[in-house]
Amino acid sequence: MLVSIAAPALAQQAPPPVEVRVEGVLGNEALIGDGYSTVAVTVRNLTRETFRGRLVVRTSQWNQPPDRHAVPLDLPPAEQRRVLITLFVNGSGTQIEARYEAGDALLGSASMSSAYAPSGRSLVVLADPSRLRATLLDLQASVPDENPGYYGAATGSERAVQVPIGTITIDGTTGDPIVPDDVLGYSTVAVLAAQASMLTRLSDRELDAIRRWVHAGGHLVIFPRSEGDLATPLVRETFGAVRYSETRRLVPGDFAPGALPALECARGATERFGCADRVGAGAVYVTAYDASAPPHVDRPEVRELLRSIAQRALRDPATTRFTLGRGIDSLEQTWWDGRPSLARLRAALDPNEGYRPALGLVGIVLFLYVIVVGPLNFRFVLQRNRPTLALVSTPILAIGCATVMLVVGYLGKGVTMRYRRVEIVEAVEGDTLAPTRAYAGYFLTAPSTVEIATREGGRTMRLASGGGDDGLVYDHAGERPRLTSLRGGLWETIFLRDDRVIDLGAPIRFAYEGDRLVSITNESQRPLRSAFIVDESRVYAIGDVEAGATRPIPASAATVLSSGWGFDEEENPTPRDIARQLGLEEDDARYVRGVLRLIGGPSPSPSEPLLWARLDPEPSVESEPTFGAETDLRFVLLHPRPRYDLLGRAAPPPTDGSVWGEPTEAPPTELLPPPTNGASPDGGVP
Repeated sequence: MLVSIAAPALAQQAPPPVEVRVEGVLGNEALIGDGYSTVAVTVRNLTRETFRGRLVVRTSQWNQPPDRHAVPLDLPPAEQRRVLITLFVNGSGTQIEARYEAGDALLGSASMSSAYAPSGRSLVVLADPSRLRATLLDLQASVPDENPGYYGAATGSERAVQVPIGTITIDGTTGDPIVPDDVLGYSTVAVLAAQASMLTRLSDRELDAIRRWVHAGGHLVIFPRSEGDLATPLVRETFGAVRYSETRRLVPGDFAPGALPALECARGATERFGCADRVGAGAVYVTAYDASAPPHVDRPEVRELLRSIAQRALRDPATTRFTLGRGIDSLEQTWWDGRPSLARLRAALDPNEGYRPALGLVGIVLFLYVIVVGPLNFRFVLQRNRPTLALVSTPILAIGCATVMLVVGYLGKGVTMRYRRVEIVEAVEGDTLAPTRAYAGYFLTAPSTVEIATREGGRTMRLASGGGDDGLVYDHAGERPRLTSLRGGLWETIFLRDDRVIDLGAPIRFAYEGDRLVSITNESQRPLRSAFIVDESRVYAIGDVEAGATRPIPASAATVLSSGWGFDEEENPTPRDIARQLGLEEDDARYVRGVLRLIGGPSPSPSEPLLWARLDPEPSVESEPTFGAETDLRFVLLHPRPRYDLLGRAAPPPTDGSVWGEPTEAPPTELLPPPTNGASPDGGVP
């Protein structure tokens, strides 16, 4: 009885010396899977002692070893620190645990789980106060059903999905919003609805992350409170000079809560709510009224406007092949339903898959071994007339043959650590920022623990590595995270993926005559190697386009690609034809075959031409041990600028002060002037 009475008192433990909190920067509802997200970890020292330790954020996913992000962090007495960490969240569910450790001692911890989102991406409100969130609860959008039908054919059906609504937290000390400072922190966001005044309170790095996210396919909606908000950087960059009209008003309807003063924008499309324009693969919208505050925040027109924008973002055909930082790549071969697969590219990146010459040499050695250890060996013993000599000569010959096979195999596999890398850069005509995705295979010639630095502005994830791994450790001690604890065995290949958004320095532009492409101007700082255009299976060869140069697009096609859909079949000539046009060796067609199988074909659709070219490789990343570059290919895919409306352009407003009319068809996009380099005035790609 005495023990049972004393047990509760004995079981009570002292509170942890460090308080730890972890939450999604964009709101816990928006911390969804299948992409990168940013979490904010707040640690507070509850004692009068200084702790010198590290913050460890551990992500646990089903059937995978946990990954850990380690950040050195000192905690003075009674002080509080906040750390933002961008990590990948699996679509099958992820448990996130934050721990503050000093040596081997655990001083505090907290955990949370990712949310489930059928829509795949979220709508986030950047406002203070965030009244708009209540208006958008249970918001649904209609998206195409992605389930493939028989033989991989799309069913054509649609489904209604609920869009997660996230909100931004405000720092209680400074009053500034807490937002990701990394573009990949927005990878699961479809729409960002922001007050213009909140955007002015962001740092240059935070604003640049939003800018890069828009160029990679994000949709940004800006709500101005006053005419001064129309001069914010993102508004002026997109629309130029913007002002309220003195005579024109909006038509009350789906997107306008009343006959409010309209906007006049120097660039972009006039919409029923304000202005909108394409920016890279994404879009920027500015409304003529503040939809985030009374009296408009509770109006159904505001909900319908954001629902329509979210639906456009979720089904936007201008989105690039690789949605920024999203998706898990399977290394296994998928069935023949035409879906994207990394299996072919993985085989090309693995030196073990290209082992045929060494296998041929080993086969020759085995054939010679049979002759030497058999007829020649026993003829030698017979000539000596000493049968017991075979007990000595046979093992010696067997050991010698095994040694030769090992030497041939080792030399065939390679004696140096090396990597093969393929990067796909996707750009939109006239845009300077481009999302990229790179796949690399790091080949080990000895059992090793590998450490690899991430590239500038990007994040790296492991696709596959040695079975001895107990999880990666991302070391955030330096300017860029480093992947540590990558373990691999003898002749094993570790596969990694990089996601980022790069700056081309200046855009690449097409020149048009009517609807035809007649020339290309490379204003970027990178030369385009062996450029060509694929349009309806026809290939129009252009050649090298140096930085600052303009080249004509020929009127006649150089070749016609195969119409077959099996890009992973060895007998299909399409990969070889594209590799030849890119100026690659015939053996490099395996990389092109892998890229085609991954992106679904050489052109996104029969009606959209696509420019292919090569870029010069970048310097190799820092690693320990050092890996040499065996293959480093960079392909650029340039999409034409989309020419369709976003939500329906309004008719040209009258000049007599009356309200605007109903939406009509958009006027044709202004075309660039014809080339002056001798190109045929009536030639070009249809």
